[in-house]
Amino acid sequence: MPEITVRQLEYFLAVVDHGSISAAARQLHISQAAISVAIRQLEKGLNAELLNRAPARRALPTPAGQALLPHARRVTTAISDATEAVSNDHSEIRGVLRVVSSMTVSPHVLPRLVAHFTAEHPAVEVTIAEATVPEIHQVLRSGQADLGFVYARQSAEDLDETLIGTNQHHVMVHAEHPLAGRPGILLRELIHEPMIMVDIPPSVERVTQIITDLGLRPRVQWSSSNFETVRSLVGHGLGWAFVNVTPRTEVTYDGRKVAYVPILDDIPANPIIALTAPSEELPARVREALRHLQDQKV
Repeated sequence: MPEITVRQLEYFLAVVDHGSISAAARQLHISQAAISVAIRQLEKGLNAELLNRAPARRALPTPAGQALLPHARRVTTAISDATEAVSNDHSEIRGVLRVVSSMTVSPHVLPRLVAHFTAEHPAVEVTIAEATVPEIHQVLRSGQADLGFVYARQSAEDLDETLIGTNQHHVMVHAEHPLAGRPGILLRELIHEPMIMVDIPPSVERVTQIITDLGLRPRVQWSSSNFETVRSLVGHGLGWAFVNVTPRTEVTYDGRKVAYVPILDDIPANPIIALTAPSEELPARVREALRHLQDQKV
């Protein structure tokens, strides 16, 4: 049996995740030579080349490296979980919590999660990233992330999901719009007005489908992948927008005010959920993250 160390696997994963030996060395605060030696030893032990090392190109795993990746991630994660389980202080949660979220969900989840662990569980290192929904599914499957946040209709059959909040769809209008302040509206009441679309796949496709399923045709005048840009356009009275989750503030970046009015049409709910890879028992840090967000009622 070849002699393989956890350190070798950690260095291999760092090179793959960061794209080069130099980038991995900076991230790990060690020399490039130390990483190169460890990976050569790993390749010798496995009798296989694991990385393509073409100059001036991203270090990509070879077919053998691709085959090793999921096993390497499982081993390093298991070691981290084992260290946490036998910690001398069983009341303290430790380890690294790797979190990834879609761009539309992240403002509602990531800041409060990081703040909670910083204040209550400082022994946990929280890393955060934003990605597309397919990328979130992939990093959870490959073990590159522990926890992912998306809307319920962006789940995947092979990943476990946990509901962390409820929501009601709203329209966002200028604060002085005639419909602002109403307890609720039907979309047909403003469908003739210009719409400003939050242009982030797959949300844009779903919103369009919701509106057309009601027998309506939206007049999309402007679109932006930046939610704050959409809010500012609405704040200037240039149109209305469909939103899944309402921000806690009605003031836009440039000081304009908007209003959120609940939609009364029969539209399926699309709450925020947490995704995790299937596991007999989630690590304590992941369980704590889910508990906190459920208590917060995102």
